[in-house]
Amino acid sequence: MKYCIDTSALVDLGERHYPERLPVFRPIWDYIYDGIDSGEIISVDYVSVELEKKADDWRDAFFARSIGMFQISTDIEKEYANLIREIESRAEFRTNKNRERFLIGADPWVIALARHVGRVCSACQHAIV
Repeated sequence: MKYCIDTSALVDLGERHYPERLPVFRPIWDYIYDGIDSGEIISVDYVSVELEKKADDWRDAFFARSIGMFQISTDIEKEYANLIREIESRAEFRTNKNRERFLIGADPWVIALARHVGRVCSACQHAIV
């Protein structure tokens, strides 16, 4: 299984609730880094860009251990374009006051990554059966 992680999840984990610098939370971080190393925990490179907007020791340590976690590809970009077309085609999204904030952040990219991974995993399952 793959887990697509967004910016707020990483900030909540590392900054707000379970700081890596506290030994009591070391098992959580070991699990996170093992998941990143195995490719089970992934994100899109736009999350990395959002995280880089603030500099601190936690982020520096995290970036040093999260090599390969942040992805982008033409397939993810195509999925992003499909998602934007879906959003643009639905009236409820055109009048949503939070729409622009959503569209300029990493969230639609994380959704595109998750949709892409879901399609790839689904195709693999069908190929195995």
